[in-house]
Amino acid sequence: MPTKGNIAILSPQIHSKKVECVLDLLTKGITEIPSDIQVLVEEAILIAEKLTEKKTLCLLYLRWGYYWHRLGEYGKTKKYCTLALEIAQKSGNYQLVPYAYNNLGLLNLRTNHYHEALQYLFKALSSNIKTLNPSIYSNIGTVFFEQKNFKKALEYYQKTLESSLANDVDGFINTYINIG
Repeated sequence: MPTKGNIAILSPQIHSKKVECVLDLLTKGITEIPSDIQVLVEEAILIAEKLTEKKTLCLLYLRWGYYWHRLGEYGKTKKYCTLALEIAQKSGNYQLVPYAYNNLGLLNLRTNHYHEALQYLFKALSSNIKTLNPSIYSNIGTVFFEQKNFKKALEYYQKTLESSLANDVDGFINTYINIG
């Protein structure tokens, strides 16, 4: 799949298909990702930049940042999620801004910066994206849980369940585990 070299010789359709394949890879998880993922992502980023696909570029950075998050590489997580946030804001794609805020909230949660985590997560929640809200509520609940504020944690885990049910979003099992 890597093409190293002049990417201008490929058609825009081939470029777009290649980028979509990389985006799919990044959502599958660590164990399913090939060893040459760095090359693939770098090429996909170049393609998205050449095609001036701001939304696609933002998604690449978001998923690339989350990839590093799963590996515990929080410096890289911050770098790519911040790039995604900047691109989403500059391009006016306010549907992707909350995803970047959510990822940055998770990063701050994992690095024990709870105040910053809550700031990002509440910014994400203010966008009121129905499919993302259950995840945000759960992340907020986890921040409170980590701070040993169990009453607040339970409140947000219950909101996770309510939001999941109201918006037909998966995630019930994790929500029940958190409530337990």
